Formats: sequence, structure tokens, C-alpha cells
Amino acid sequence: MPDSPSLIGRDAELTALAAAIDADRATTVIGEAGIGKTALLRAAVAQSDRALREGGAFATLRETPYLALGRALGTSLAGDPASVAARVETLVGPDVLFIDDVQWADGQTLSVLELLVGRILVLTAIRSLDPGAEAAATRLAAAASTTHELAPLPGNAARSLVRARRPDLAEPVVDDIVRRAAGNPLLLEEMAERGEASPVLARVLTSRLEAMSPAARGVVELLAVADRPLPAGDLDPAAAEAVQAGIAVETDRGVELRHQLVAGAVRDGLDAGARRRVHGRLAELLGDGPEAARHLAAAGRASEARAAALRALAASSDTHERAALLVIAAESSGPGAGLERRLEAARALDEIADWAAVTLVLGSAALAGSASGQAAEDVAEAHALLAHAAFYLGDVESARRHVAAMDEVPISQTSAGAVRCSIEAATFLVNVDGSVAEALGRIDAAIAALPTGDPAIADLAVLKGSILMLATGAGDHGQIRAAADAAFDAGRYRTATDRARVVQYLLLMAVSGEAALEFLLDRQARYEAAGMQSMALDFLADSVVAAILAGRLSEAVTLADRLLESPAAPLARQRAEIQRARALVLLGRIDEGERALDSLRPAVSTDYFGQAETLHGLAEAAWYGGRPREALALADAALAVTAPLPGARVPLVLTQAWARLDLGLVQDATFSGPLSPSVEGARSEVAGLRALTERANGEAATAFDRAAEGWAGFNEPRVLLSRWAAGEARRRDGADGAAAAELQQVLDAAEAMGFEPIAARTRRSLRLLGVRVARRATGGGAHGPNLTARERELVALVERGLTNVEIARRLGLGRPTVARILTSAMTKLGVSSRAQLAAIAPEP
Repeated sequence: MPDSPSLIGRDAELTALAAAIDADRATTVIGEAGIGKTALLRAAVAQSDRALREGGAFATLRETPYLALGRALGTSLAGDPASVAARVETLVGPDVLFIDDVQWADGQTLSVLELLVGRILVLTAIRSLDPGAEAAATRLAAAASTTHELAPLPGNAARSLVRARRPDLAEPVVDDIVRRAAGNPLLLEEMAERGEASPVLARVLTSRLEAMSPAARGVVELLAVADRPLPAGDLDPAAAEAVQAGIAVETDRGVELRHQLVAGAVRDGLDAGARRRVHGRLAELLGDGPEAARHLAAAGRASEARAAALRALAASSDTHERAALLVIAAESSGPGAGLERRLEAARALDEIADWAAVTLVLGSAALAGSASGQAAEDVAEAHALLAHAAFYLGDVESARRHVAAMDEVPISQTSAGAVRCSIEAATFLVNVDGSVAEALGRIDAAIAALPTGDPAIADLAVLKGSILMLATGAGDHGQIRAAADAAFDAGRYRTATDRARVVQYLLLMAVSGEAALEFLLDRQARYEAAGMQSMALDFLADSVVAAILAGRLSEAVTLADRLLESPAAPLARQRAEIQRARALVLLGRIDEGERALDSLRPAVSTDYFGQAETLHGLAEAAWYGGRPREALALADAALAVTAPLPGARVPLVLTQAWARLDLGLVQDATFSGPLSPSVEGARSEVAGLRALTERANGEAATAFDRAAEGWAGFNEPRVLLSRWAAGEARRRDGADGAAAAELQQVLDAAEAMGFEPIAARTRRSLRLLGVRVARRATGGGAHGPNLTARERELVALVERGLTNVEIARRLGLGRPTVARILTSAMTKLGVSSRAQLAAIAPEP
């Protein structure tokens, strides 16, 4: 039986939570106020050997970024969610992070919690039925936090709690208390303390106020409306009276009411005028800043609230804090000015790629804007920003709705809002619908509407040039790169990122995979140094693709593992995991790659980059694994997903064509229109496949030679596939000497690259020529280079005899993170126990 009376009747819940903590399973406890969520979580952690880092959110400070996390860790936090998540993980390590009242947490805190679930042990509590409760619970559940609904105490347990508090009460009184409290532990304790059941909740919780002095009651009202601790030195000395009466408590955080239900009951007892007066007193107590501005607004002093917010804005440099202040100013402004302030906040958040915050700041304002006298230009731009945010949050249909909504708003085509709408519409047309011509038409119309010399023409021209270059794979990427650098230096990180992506794709399409990889790793380092970790990890995810194309297969796995070691956004993790699995397949670890792709498939995004890329990876695995019929079905399914650009379909068509060859089917693959240099080799590869189907082996060999030349620099694995196909065609044509020489070169290159499926096919071709082949270790089997720096560090600590918990504490990592990194290292090194791992540990 728990020692605390408030935990009577909670044995089963306590056991379940203790098991979750032991298993490092993130858990969200949901229940009504007073039901015992906080006490239960604290008690469960107390039964473990782990320290508790606890912080709570406040209803009156929900705009303050990372407030609850900062309270839990005793430090201020700033930066994008990925950077903050990495910092929090370091500070918490193998211990427990508990965030209370998450329904009041700011959006940035929720984003950090989503990134940390599964990396450290995250416990959260949500007060049901409060605004924000359902949204917070949904986000945490989607991040894989287990939800536990805390039910009211059953009758026998409720009776035991009352008896533990007041054993002298008569049986009828106990019965009445149990009936009226409805299983709520706080109410049971309060009623037991009074010695009677009250039919009115407020009476139960605030009855002790009656005996207090007016000054003490004033302090209680102040604390109730503040809804957070206040320093004892800032309060009337009568605060001691409230503490003595048990209605308030004093902690190292200050003086606060003993429970939210008490605060709610006191607030409910204030009429509108009294509540406004208390808000005004709080504003005067707090002096200046965002919280004072919020209380001034609640006091009905709108002009003072707006002035306070703008004063604080002038002294603030943090984007999230500035956004919160702009929202306060917007809410204190008259009709027509509110959305303008919100837009200013959203533009800043957009530039640091905090899409969730953009949605929070603009959502309701944009949808209601047309009906509330807001400027049409502002309403249209708000929809454009929301479309951009929705797309990057993976909600393509919401993005489509916002694009349609912005186009329905009649605005001047020379306005700044119109330019942003044109940019967003064109980007959406390319990224989602693949409608390049329509996108270019939209940009041309926007440019034509602007007066000569308008600075917005430059942004539109850069976008047009980017789309043309992406569509054709040709053009001067130096201009776009310079524009990306200029935007980065100006702190326009999202704009810089959009332009850098164009450079990235142009390098992949027109220069080489090596050049793209070098550029991407440079961008990753730059953004990381600037504190833009979320964007840095996006570039790191894309570098995995570039490494595969450059033929650096083991490095592709290592780069993906580097990302997966960090708190990364879902789409970045998705890209890294899909491409890591593809690299594993090319390294000959086909079963491992297939398992990874199969596990990802149910949860990937519904767009091309999620569904089609996963299906294509599975199709490649099936084909290299000798299952052409399955490969063909998977390739067909992937081709049914709309591609953002025509060139994206080329690798899928080739996988489909190879499967058709193995099945003896007629080749029907064709490529009409121009192709970018990066995929021009596909024409010759298809010609070679068609010739093989027709048994024109000499012609096939020549076509595959051309294909290898076309793929050179752009797709090194495809170069080896084409060279093997050329050698195999010559073998079938009877040119044994030329075939053997070519195939031996292919084998050497494939083994050096670690491209085991092609190495295996090449060995078979050589054996059919009568050449004895000794299998050598491939590049993918050179274990040391496969380990990330973090994996090497952890393996070295295992070698020194440290446990997972000791490693976690030393390096500032969560236990699940340590386990995941060590599992990855053990898989790469081919060992199954810590003893084996320690025995072959490479130098750190």
C-alpha cells in the first residue's frame, strides 16, 4: 500500500507506471483536475533509481517558449526545437523528464517533447477537458507516448482515503463525502478535512478563505489569477496567513495555491470586474514584459497592453519570444491590425522553419480574417504561409486547401501579399502536382504585374530560374548558390534553405553526386553552427542520397546513423531511414534493408517521398534478392504515385524494366522528351535491356557501355550495374576474352564499393566463363569505417566496462538512445553480445 493517503487505491496504476519507467516507455497520464496525476507520477519515479526533472506549464504563460522545460532543468533554453531537444537530452540523460499540465505548454515545448519521446524517458500529465488537452494528447500519442487515463477512485478506496484522513467521522458522513466527491482524491481529502460533504465544489475548496483577513484573501485572488508561483517578497505579508491556512504553499519556486482546482474555484468566485482589477494588480506587480502585457490585456487596458508588448519586443532578439509578443500586440489591437501583427510573427517563424508555430499563430486568424474586416492582402498571405507550413508538416491536403483559399481572395497583384501567394502557388504546383508549365505561367504573370525595378522581381526570377533548372537539369547554379548564401547571411534561413535545395538538385542532376554530397555536408555544418539544427538535419538526410549516388554506400549508412542519433523531425528521419535501408540493400544486407522498409511502410508520408521511395526500395530489394515478379508489382505501385518532377520516375522505370527482363516480358519502357544529364544514361540502359530481350547480345553490350558512360559521376552504382550487364552480354555473345577482362574490373570495383549484389552477379558471370573467383571482403564489410563517431565513442566505453546507464550519464544520453546506438554498432560489427563487442572494439 502506498504511504501517501492520496495514493490509496492506486496500486495497479503505480505498478503499471513503474513498469513503464523500467522499460523507458514514454507515458502520458490524462485525468480531471484533482484526480492525482502528479502525485502518481512522482510516486512511480520515486520507486526507481532515477532522478526526476520536473517542470510544469502555466495557462497564463503559454506563449513563453520552452517555459516548462526550462523550469524542469533550471536553465533558460533558446533555439529551434531540434537544438533544444539535443540540449534537453544532454541535461536529462538516463534520468526522467516530467512535464506537468502539458495542455498549457507552448508549441515549441510540444515539438521538443515529440522529438525526445523514445530517446529519453518522457513522462507527461494532461488535465482533461481543458483547452489544448486533446491536441496535446494527440501529438504525444502520435510520437508514441503511451496514454494512461486515470479514473476516479472506486468506492472502497475512496472510503479508505477519507478514513485515513479523518478516522473520527461518522459512517453516514463518510458515505455522503464518498458519494459527492465522485472518486476525486482532492475533493475527498478536502471534504474529510471539513468533516462534511458540500454540494458546491467551490465551497469545498475555498471554505478556508472565510476565516482569512481581507489582505490574505487578496493574496489568494492574486495567486489564483496569476496561475503560477509568485515570489514571496513581492506579495503582501498576509501571504503567510494563506500558507498557514493550507490554501497556499511556499516552495523554492515561490508562493502558489496548493492545487489548480483551488485556483479555479477562486477565479470562478470573482465577477468580471473583480477579475479585471486583479489582472491590473498583477500587471503592476510584474512591471513590464510579455506577462505584464498579457495581464494588462485581460484587465481591459488594451492600449497599455499593446504598448507593453511593443516595449518588450524592442528588447527581444529571440524569434519565438518576439512572435509571442506580436500575438499579444495583435490581440490588443483594433480590427484590421490584429492579423497584420500575427503575419509579422508568422513571417519570422517561417524563416526559421517553425511550421507548427506558424500554424498556431495564424490558423484561426486567417480562416476568420475575411469575415472580420481584415485586409484582403493579409488574409491571402496568411493562407500562403499556412500552405507552406502544412506542406512541410506533411499535410499535403491542408496545404492544397490553403492554396485554393488564398487564390479566392481578391487582392492587388502588385502587393507584397500577391507576390508571396504567387511564390507559394508555383512551389506547390511543382512539388505536389508536377505542373511545371502552370507554375512558370503563374510566376510570369506575377512578374508582369509588378512595376520595373520592384525588388520582389528578383525573388520571383530566382524561383523561375530554379524551376527551369530543376525541370531541365541545366543552367547556372552559381546564381542560385549566391542567392542562397546571401539569404543565409541575412538570417533568412528558410529562404536560404529553399534556394540551397535548388543548388543541391542541380548538382545531383547536372554535375555529380560527389559535388552534391560536398555541398550538402557544407550546408549541414553551416546551419548547425548557426543553431538551426532542424534545417541542418534536413541537409544531412539529403546527404545520404548523394552518398549512395556517389557510390559511397557505407558512408551513406553512417550519415543516416548520424542523423538518427540526433533528435530530428519526422520527415528528416523518414528520408534517412528509407535511404539507409536502400544503402543496406546495395551493400548486400538485403533482408535487413527489407525489414527496415517494411517497418517504415505503414507510417511513411502519403506523398512521393514517403510512399514511392519506400516502395521503390522494396522493389530494388526484391529484384536484387531474385524475386522479379514481386519487384515488378512493387515498382508498378510506386509508379502510380504522382512524382514531383518527371526525372524522379526514371529509376522506378528502370527497376520495372529489369524485372520484366527476368520474367521474359516484352520491354515497353520509353523516355519521351529531354532528360537531365544525371539520368540520360537511362535511355541507353533501356536500349540494352530491349536488345537483351531480343537476344541481340552484341548490340546490348554496346548500349550498356553507353549507359555506363552516361551514368558516370551521377550514379556510380548504376555505372557498375551497366558495366556488369555489358560484360554479361558479351559473355552471351561468345566474346569470352573481352567479357572476362571487363567483368574482372567490375568485380574489383564492386567489391571496393561494397556493392555486393552486383559483385555476386559478376562472380556468377565469371564462373560461367570458367574463371575461378575468390570472394574477397567488400567495402561494406570493412567494419571500422562504418561506425559513426558516436558509435565508436560508445563502443570504447563498453570496452572499458561501463554499463548502459553509466554511459548514458557520462555522455548525457537517454537510455533508449544508448541502447539504439549500441545495437546499430553491434549489427555493423557482426557481434551479438557486449563481451564480443568489447573484444573487437575499434579505436575511438
